[in-house]
Amino acid sequence: MYENIIAALPSLIRAVISLFIIVDPLGNIPIFISLTEKMNEKERRKIFQTATVTGVILLLSFALVGQQIFILFGISMQSFMIAGGILLLLIAVKMLITGSWEESKVSPESVGTVPIAIPLLVGPGAITTTILNI
Repeated sequence: MYENIIAALPSLIRAVISLFIIVDPLGNIPIFISLTEKMNEKERRKIFQTATVTGVILLLSFALVGQQIFILFGISMQSFMIAGGILLLLIAVKMLITGSWEESKVSPESVGTVPIAIPLLVGPGAITTTILNI
């Protein structure tokens, strides 16, 4: 039993490292700060918790049933990656044009879900990495 766990350890370490690099939590800190600059500490904590819970649920869902979802809808991994890249490009262009991600009055839950959890933390790269490493 322990031999199986020890044999799977290098694969697990490789998957965790690649997912950490793709998600880039340190690189998302400035975006989080800019999105929450006008909020108090309590609202920031709520946004952080919402983004974390949403991200974990999404990654676990795609780890368990991601390939089946893609098969069901006839989506190839390449087309998913292209669509995700286009989505990130549109967000980046909006941020460049406006100077920041400005939204009208929004609740902490909505900012925690979109854009922080989806697509910044759990975007196409993280979903693809999760599906391919399972």
